[in-house]
Amino acid sequence: ERGELTCTLEEEAAQPHEHTDACYEEQEAPAQPCGLEEHTHTSACYENKAVINNEVTDKTLQEALKEILNKAEDDEITLILNGQVLDYGYGTGNHAGLNEGKERADVAILVNGGQTLTIEDTIGGGGIHGNTSDKNLRIIMVTNGTVNLNGGTLSGGKAQGGGAVYVSGNGTLNMSGGSIKQNTAAENGGAVLVEKGGKFEMSGGSIEQNTAAQHGGGVYVGENGQFTMSGCSIPATAPTSKTLMARTSPSARAAASPWALTAPST
Repeated sequence: ERGELTCTLEEEAAQPHEHTDACYEEQEAPAQPCGLEEHTHTSACYENKAVINNEVTDKTLQEALKEILNKAEDDEITLILNGQVLDYGYGTGNHAGLNEGKERADVAILVNGGQTLTIEDTIGGGGIHGNTSDKNLRIIMVTNGTVNLNGGTLSGGKAQGGGAVYVSGNGTLNMSGGSIKQNTAAENGGAVLVEKGGKFEMSGGSIEQNTAAQHGGGVYVGENGQFTMSGCSIPATAPTSKTLMARTSPSARAAASPWALTAPST
């Protein structure tokens, strides 16, 4: 990555030209926690520290996301994983989003204040993972706001319905990339359950290897839920992957974000 542009010509003498390396100051690459130099750095070389609007902080991505989502504001937030996997367990302390002023022990990320959360993974290999075996832990719940899944993997979620994502009310899930895999539901919607006015539009990415005890191993559309799928498919990976009931097309909403939470990258 090039440093700051330092090419300066007096205005009266300036001539249009193509900038070369000589026009830039050299800048030292940040040291990596791995302590090695002669290799290609991967996500394992980086600490889970958040870069908020291009400013490095001492917060983890989980801490930064919690701080912003817990505000009662219509923020637009972009979570750039850069290959990091965010692990969540059952309980409170690092879950993002508040329900009547409190964290939900069984939901890692709750979007219910009109926010727009966009999840990206520019390096690859990043994701949000539920790390629990005996308790239910849903990865994302959106009841008032929008989640745009453009990259990263949602895995390890477990719930009564909607193992990875539950969408209802004024909630919208737009999926154009990434994957939702290896999540489970005790009833319907191993990966996603959308109902009660919620909207889900899938135009890319993959949903696979999810299971539900009753219906919709991949996606289950309940009463008054809306699901539209275009340019992609959901393979039937389990006997319970039975139900897809798309009804009407939700409108996708994605916008530039004033909050950008980023894992450090080269």
